[in-house]
Amino acid sequence: MRRKRKEQQSVKNDSQSDEPRAYAINDNDNDNDNENDIIKKEEKKESKEEKIQNFVKYWNSCIDSTGSRMKKIKAITPERKAKIEIIMKTFPAESAAQAIANAMRSPYCNGETQRRLKPVDFDWLMRLDNFTKALEGAL
Repeated sequence: MRRKRKEQQSVKNDSQSDEPRAYAINDNDNDNDNENDIIKKEEKKESKEEKIQNFVKYWNSCIDSTGSRMKKIKAITPERKAKIEIIMKTFPAESAAQAIANAMRSPYCNGETQRRLKPVDFDWLMRLDNFTKALEGAL
């Protein structure tokens, strides 16, 4: 009797493993699988576009709230999208927001120093080295 219980517990423990699976099994024989995958990719793409739009809105609102001399973003080119995506992948959202806020308050970025008489533009700040300096407060 004890032997039978141990075997049952062993089988139960193997099937209830807490280890994550490295793959997902799709047992559905559904012809719409590929269509569903395409829809999910489009949803992710929209999500990425929304994040980019929110990034731009934040930039423009910071200019209004801080009185920065930097210019607002009026056009998002593919190159700018790529730069924003790199920033979003490299830095957490809070850090990116802090870097933008630091840059908006920086005399250097606003062209108020002898070294820099014109405000920096969006493309200049989106370079990783400059963005990192803004995050660290080194501008």
